[in-house]
Amino acid sequence: NVLAKEDLTLLIDTLAQFKEMGADLENSFNLMGYELDTSEEYLNLFNELRRLDDMSILHSVMINWAKTSPTDVLERLNQIEDNAERKELSRTVFYSWMRKSPEIAADYFLAEAANKVEILKDIMRAWPEDRASDALVWISSQSNIDANRYKIDYLQRLSYIKPNFVLANLTSINLDKDEEVAFHRNLYNIFKRKSSKDAAQFLNTTPFKDEILGIATEQENSDENRVAKINQVFNKYFDFKYKKAFALALGANGTYAYSYVVNKPSQNEANQLALSRCEKYRYRHNVDNACEIYAEGDVKMFNLMP
Repeated sequence: NVLAKEDLTLLIDTLAQFKEMGADLENSFNLMGYELDTSEEYLNLFNELRRLDDMSILHSVMINWAKTSPTDVLERLNQIEDNAERKELSRTVFYSWMRKSPEIAADYFLAEAANKVEILKDIMRAWPEDRASDALVWISSQSNIDANRYKIDYLQRLSYIKPNFVLANLTSINLDKDEEVAFHRNLYNIFKRKSSKDAAQFLNTTPFKDEILGIATEQENSDENRVAKINQVFNKYFDFKYKKAFALALGANGTYAYSYVVNKPSQNEANQLALSRCEKYRYRHNVDNACEIYAEGDVKMFNLMP
């Protein structure tokens, strides 16, 4: 940091030596430029650091520069001819600025965007969670967009992190009956994972208690059917001998994918091949969780819970 302010030539020569020795510049110098005061100082440092051809250390400088003058950073980045490099560094500035001043950053990026739909999605994804109320106010103030849809998407993403906030703000969005039930069902499942007491309290206050319980019962039946089908396949697998493996992925709403292989030269090869084939089926059937080894030989690695 001293050299960044006092002697850029010596700084770059020193960093180049570290890089030749295999040093991880990103982790070793993640506060590079932290003590610089002006945008001009950051610009000079950025220009010199580009000589190192090391994107990792550039990112750390960009984060601190963006705190001083994000528009100056972006103006400099627009001069970079390499589209991939410019885009990657611009994303760093985008998220850094959004964390510090989301309203100002959002106004700037929306005004500059060629694709306003995509930038609005990015803005709502990057908005700091501790400024969630401001996000709803900002999106409501935008014209010529479906603000209600963006607020719905935003609250859906927040559900897992701030369910109480989402619950308190459901009246700020317009939902049809099916969407309301889906929102309340999702919140109930989240509360249930966090606290049975909170889940019970929520269930007693929601106007969709019967619908939620009905869906929950249907889900339980779906899970039971899934276990029965998997056990049926496993019974066939169990009859085989020698090196074999059974891979399994369990997803939401009763979805699943599996694959098993038998008569392989080694257990490791059987495991890898079963996982590889299972992953192909998982993507084909949109199962959200990754495949795991359910059985090595005849030994089950975990139990199926309906």
